[in-house]
Amino acid sequence: MENKYCPNCGALSNGAKCEHCGTLISGAKAPSSSGNAQAGQSGNLSLWGYYVKCLKNYANFKGRARRKEYLGFYLFSCIIALALIVCGGAIGGITGDEKGTLGIVLFYLYCLAVFVPMLALMVRRLHDTGDNVLLIIGYFIPPISIAVGLYCLFKKGVTGSNKHGDDPLAKEN
Repeated sequence: MENKYCPNCGALSNGAKCEHCGTLISGAKAPSSSGNAQAGQSGNLSLWGYYVKCLKNYANFKGRARRKEYLGFYLFSCIIALALIVCGGAIGGITGDEKGTLGIVLFYLYCLAVFVPMLALMVRRLHDTGDNVLLIIGYFIPPISIAVGLYCLFKKGVTGSNKHGDDPLAKEN
């Protein structure tokens, strides 16, 4: 049976049903490489497309995530978090809140909202690099978290298939 891409999550499957999300894929074709950033299409996404993909694929701890997906998610997460702090602080300044409490509250709410997608992405990234998922524990220790984040960003993924799935870079090219 030939391998097909799931139209919902973009995962490669060799059956009529996606092994990751359960979607029927009997007539699915490979994702286009037109740069379309819709969910399930993983061919040559922009960084924003990878951010959206991670949010839509928020609780998938299976499979692999390439460096570009990781970078896109964290880049836009930082931009959005910074914008929330600045906007919340500006609104707080207008309303008389000198401590900027609104900005901090918005920041923490955003962090809480993207916690599970961030965790799932980190696990998929560690699957791609072939590292032990227990390395994620270091991500919750503040001084070590920066080192773990940079490690996941710069380490090249395992070429070819591994026990967590096909190479996402090969699938997209």
